[in-house]
Amino acid sequence: MSTPIFCPKCGYKRTESDTAPIGECAKCGIIFAKYRPRPTTHSVQGSGPAQSKQGQTKVGTTLVFGLLIAGLAYILVSAARQLPTPEDRLRSIHYQVATDALNQYGMVARSGTPIDICVHAGLVAAAYLQANDEEKYRQWKTTENIDCTRANVPR
Repeated sequence: MSTPIFCPKCGYKRTESDTAPIGECAKCGIIFAKYRPRPTTHSVQGSGPAQSKQGQTKVGTTLVFGLLIAGLAYILVSAARQLPTPEDRLRSIHYQVATDALNQYGMVARSGTPIDICVHAGLVAAAYLQANDEEKYRQWKTTENIDCTRANVPR
């Protein structure tokens, strides 16, 4: 035997005195032609396909996690930008009060007495004053004066 033969599974070196057939390992009994090595899950000092696969998995997991965090941060920042400030909410409330007073004035104007109309015109003017809308406040003060004059309410 000129070239030594090693078993691909157990590493046994075949000797001249072995009685097993040439294509078979005398120690573990595998047939060399049918042997398929199992894929390794770890390798020596971070080389080879197993380490590369682990590295890719870690990078992929880190990348997915990073994108998830970035997406959540974007959603939170976008939502915070869309939330009204306390001043905006207060302004909205003031205008809702003015709108309600205006609607009530309309109902009173259709079926109320002249004094009721005068009083509600004053309430609309007061609501616009509270909302800091000077232009509409002036308009409704004028309307109040006209309505109160019609109702013979002294000004």
